[in-house]
Amino acid sequence: MRVIAVVAHPHEAELYCGGTLARYLTAGDSIAIACVTSGNLSDPEADLEILEETRRTEAEKAAALLSARFHWLGQSDHFATADAVTVMQLVAVFREFQPDVVLTHAPGALTPDHDAVAQAAVRAGQDAAQPGIEPDMPALGQAPIFFTMDGPPGTVPEPTEFVDITAQGDIKRQALECYATLPAMRATGAENLVETMRVMARYRGMQAGVEFAEGFRPIATARPPGARHWLP
Repeated sequence: MRVIAVVAHPHEAELYCGGTLARYLTAGDSIAIACVTSGNLSDPEADLEILEETRRTEAEKAAALLSARFHWLGQSDHFATADAVTVMQLVAVFREFQPDVVLTHAPGALTPDHDAVAQAAVRAGQDAAQPGIEPDMPALGQAPIFFTMDGPPGTVPEPTEFVDITAQGDIKRQALECYATLPAMRATGAENLVETMRVMARYRGMQAGVEFAEGFRPIATARPPGARHWLP
C-alpha cells in the first residue's frame, strides 16, 4: 500500500504516528509525510525565517530517517485553513503519491490548525479522485481511506483502533530527536518530545495490551473501509 500522514506542524507525524509509519514500511508499504505549516511560530524568541528553515531541515531529516517521502507546504503556523489553496496543494500531493491510506488529525480538534488540516485533507482526498479537477494531473483511481491520528490528551476523541509499535520505539525516538531545537511541550507536562512520546505510547499500550501503541479512529467518508484491515 501507499500511506501518507498529513499533519499541521513539523514533528507531529513522528509524534502521533511515527511508529505506525515504520510498521507500514517494514511490511513493504511506501510511506510519505505532508506537513502543512512551517513551524515558524513554534519559538517566540526566534527569527521567523530562520526558524522556518530550521524546522524544515529537522523535518526532512526525520522523514529521511523513516524512509518517508516528504512534502512541505510551508504555510504559517496558526493560520492554516481548509480553503481552496490548501485543498489544491494537498490534491497535488495526493495525485503525485497516490495514497491508499491517509493518517491525519481529527476533524473538529480543539487545536485550530489541526482541525483545518484534517478538513482540508479529507476534502482533498475526495477531490483528488475527481478527473475534472486539475485535469493536467491524473486523478486517483478512488479516494483513500482516512484515519485520525492521536493528539494531545483531551483535544481529540479516544481511539478505537491501536497499532502495536513496541518494536518501533527506537526508530520513533530517533525521528523525534531530529527536532533538537523544538522547545519543551509544556502543555503536556513533559520535558521534551521523547518523554511525551513515551508517556503517550505507554498509555495507549496499556489500553491495547502491549508495551507501546499508537491510537487511531476511522474517519467516515464516501468510501467506507469495508472488511479490509488497513492499519498494520
